[in-house]
Formats: sequence, structure tokens, C-alpha cells
Amino acid sequence: MIQLQPLMHVERTIIDKGTFTVQLDIPYGSTLTQPEIERIMAMSSWQIDPNKNIDDYEGGRGVKFQRDNPIDKRGLELAALYISGIGYRPMTIEEKLGYVEKDALLLPPCKENFMDHVVYDGAMMSAHYENGVIIESKPEFRALGTYTASELETKVANTALVSGLPLSNARVPHIEAYGRYLDTSLSDENGNYGFIVFPIPQVRIKRADEVIQHSLLQHISTSNQISSIDFMNITHPFMSSAIRGLLDVHKNGVVHLQPHLGNFYVVGIPEQKMNMPYFLDWHTMRTLGNDFMDNILNVGVDLDALIHSFHILFAKFFTEVTQEERRKFEEVTKTSFIGLYTKLLKA
Repeated sequence: MIQLQPLMHVERTIIDKGTFTVQLDIPYGSTLTQPEIERIMAMSSWQIDPNKNIDDYEGGRGVKFQRDNPIDKRGLELAALYISGIGYRPMTIEEKLGYVEKDALLLPPCKENFMDHVVYDGAMMSAHYENGVIIESKPEFRALGTYTASELETKVANTALVSGLPLSNARVPHIEAYGRYLDTSLSDENGNYGFIVFPIPQVRIKRADEVIQHSLLQHISTSNQISSIDFMNITHPFMSSAIRGLLDVHKNGVVHLQPHLGNFYVVGIPEQKMNMPYFLDWHTMRTLGNDFMDNILNVGVDLDALIHSFHILFAKFFTEVTQEERRKFEEVTKTSFIGLYTKLLKA
């Protein structure tokens, strides 16, 4: 049986067969227990139905389950595992946006092109600057429910890099394992599709955009209304912790390029008595180089992505404001958030 070359230094490689044949690579430093490894292998190969062996879903292709033993990483307890790329939950398209139905079950990964389901222009678009010129990219193909070979390779390399950064005001996951499918039905001329496993704080944790929306809806249900001041009071703690975390990331020489509100959790570090972002999805990450202007512009891309997601949230809850009122709100809040970043930078 063919065995693929590892994408990083690994301690163990396991191959097993269910509906699909899976090669699981476990890097040095992984804290997975043997029962966790067996569970991951059985679910990813679809030897057992993942839907009956997880504790929660996340997004369109993520599943989560409780760890046998929580680990502590620099004061943050990581009590669950997140697996992304072993299947997908079908989306419903409404007003050019995709939503996963609450009760939708995970289906096996396949070669179908996820991009055929994307109907709005900005979806999965990324941008960065090189030599002062903005370079925008959007994939033509993404396998449904899994990662292409190049996508997985980049994701593994970038996550491994950022997990070693000495961050004070942000946290990032490390790789517990990654896997690749050895079946021809889940590969193409560029290589084998696959998945990644990393730790997260809790099974029930939600990404920042979901937590904020829940808080806003709770306020509305209690007060029967919401003002822009209420909106700012609820959202500002999330934004300020994200900006503080981004600055930390930038000082350590990298930019995320898609640090929107849906790409991080907000976690509490008891010893530091503060909240901070747990940034995920590092596929788009780039290192800052020697070109000062490019660095400034790419830091700007990060801030724009975060602030833009904040403005989208505002528009969702304030549908009756005029275009001019919305423009003024966006202008004032963008100036305020960039001002906060600048103030923290100078501190």
C-alpha cells in the first residue's frame, strides 16, 4: 500500500481503511491519546458514522468532540478537539449567502467543487500586497468537505509556524494530527485530499461573530430595541481584544489576511485576567518581509478584514438606517479602531 511523504516531522504514521483509506500523520509533540487516535481514524475513514460519534459541529466541514484529558497551553485549557476536512454539511443559499441548516448531518467528502455552491463574488477571496501592488486571489476549485493537497499542505505549514510564535495577547492552535485520503476518489493530479486536527478550548465554544449575534439578540429580546450605543457596548470588547491580538501577531512577523469575526474564538486566560482571540484558519497567512510599505499595507489588510466584518454585522442589525448614516458609522468606527491599534502600537 502506498504511503505518502509527511508534510512535517512526524512521530507516527497510521494507515487504516473504512469506506475510505486514510493515512494519519501524528507530529512530534502531539498530545493525542490512543483512544482519540482510534476515534479520529474511524470517523475520518467513515468506518463509523461521524454524526454518531461527535459532540458538536462547526460550520460546514468542522466537527468537535471532548478530549479524554484536557491540556494546558500557556494558561489556556484546551479540552476539545476540532477536525476539519472529513465531510460537509449541505448549505442553503439565501440572498447570495450560504447557511448550514441547524440539523444538517455531515456527509462524506467528495470531488464535487465547493466553488460551484458559492454565488457571491467576495467568497473565499484573499488579498495581499507585493511591491506595493494588491494581489487578489480566489480558488477555482475546492473539494467539497475536505482540503485539496495544496490547501492542506499550506494549512499545515502555516499552522505549524504560527503555533511556535511567542504570543502574549493572542493564542493559536497547534497541530495534533493531519490525515490524507489514499483513495483515487479523493485525490487528483495535484495530490491527495485531507483533513487537519487541532485542539480548541471547549466543545460548545462559538466563534466571535456567533457569540456577538447571540448577545445582540438577547439584548433585543430583553429591551425590544437596540441602539448604536448598545451595539458598540456589546461589540467593543470583542473588537478591542481582536485588535490587541492582531498587533501581537504583527509584532511577531506575520499577517493573517482574513482575521474576520468568524475566524477566531474569544477566550479567557485566568492568570492574565483578560480575554484574547484564539485565531484559526491560517491558510492565507503571510510573513512580513523587508519591504516596509508592503508590511504596512498588509497590516492594513488585516485591520480592514476585521473592521469590515464588524460593519457587516452592524448592517445586519440596522437595516433601516440610511446609506449616509451607515457611511458615517463606518467611517467613525474605522477611525476609532485604527486609532486604538495605533495607540497600542505606541504603548
